[in-house]
Amino acid sequence: VATGRLLRKWAAHFKEVTCLIFSDDGSLIISGSEDGSVKVWSILRLLDDGGSLQHEHPYEHRFHGHTLPVTDVVSGYGGCNAIIISSSDDCTCKVRYALVWSLSLGVLLRTISFPDKVAAVALEPGEYAFYAACNDANIYIGALNCGNSTDSIYGKDIIGMLSDHSEAVTCLALSIDGVTLVSGSKDKTVRVWNTITRQILRILKHDKGPISNILVMKQPSSLGSSWLPNSRSLPPPLHRHITSEVGHPDDGHQTNPLVSLQHQYAKALDGQLFTSFHLIKNQVKELEKQDSLAKVKSELGKLKSDHSRSLQALKRWKNVYEDLHSFCINELIDSCKETDNEEITTERTVLEEMNKS
Repeated sequence: VATGRLLRKWAAHFKEVTCLIFSDDGSLIISGSEDGSVKVWSILRLLDDGGSLQHEHPYEHRFHGHTLPVTDVVSGYGGCNAIIISSSDDCTCKVRYALVWSLSLGVLLRTISFPDKVAAVALEPGEYAFYAACNDANIYIGALNCGNSTDSIYGKDIIGMLSDHSEAVTCLALSIDGVTLVSGSKDKTVRVWNTITRQILRILKHDKGPISNILVMKQPSSLGSSWLPNSRSLPPPLHRHITSEVGHPDDGHQTNPLVSLQHQYAKALDGQLFTSFHLIKNQVKELEKQDSLAKVKSELGKLKSDHSRSLQALKRWKNVYEDLHSFCINELIDSCKETDNEEITTERTVLEEMNKS
């Protein structure tokens, strides 16, 4: 993004790609397509120039289940351990759990059917529910955290509904705290909802046409309330081809992307720092932690052994304390008895002397 250079392109789906998102930690790309499939890609593998895209299956996971084109995909928190929710024109939302790095688990958790085609989804930050925008002008609330399937007047596993648009709802966006929901519609309006009271806070009109997308972003506090984007703050346009020189995207000269996956993470690309290097660095660190798992287990065994010895020592000291306590009590009792005997003997002696006199 800093240079606008195209680093990699590949054939991802059989048909057109309809949606594309990053995972919360930026390590994965999740794509949905008109072929009804959802694929999970590792950025580390995509940017690796070691020929990973030449494999038969360069993706990490491929999810099937939708019978019509995928309209939207959303990912929860947890990176490679997050849940993935996909919506489709087949009126369903698929909830999946993908453990990408093990390459062994990709499980469909739940399928929720809605009254009409689902155009967009938004996941609540606590991941106990999600919002589905449908073509019937309603926003339905789907349940995620219920152990058993629940039925309501809206449908199975649907726990609520927001209704005020006059035409199909096309897009959704949630605030970071999950309290504010923003929806766009073909009725040329944007509605701001309070998710707790399920009431409308504000209605924004857009007379130029239907709303196609919405993004909720946090304004940088350092820029003040008067901040507005301008041409100087915008990044350069994105190039259409992989090029060897920045500023000549259409000269037809293609080369491999200049991406280093070695230990020099601070290496610059043509004088511009590759802004995703810190993400790759974090992934490498995670892999290194996995390699040191045996050492961690060994250290854990030592700690358990030390803990056992400490408990045994504590038990011995406890026994010593109890013995010492008993000894002190006995000594105190004996001392009291001797004192009493001496007092009795003294009193007897005094009485005897008084009798003699």
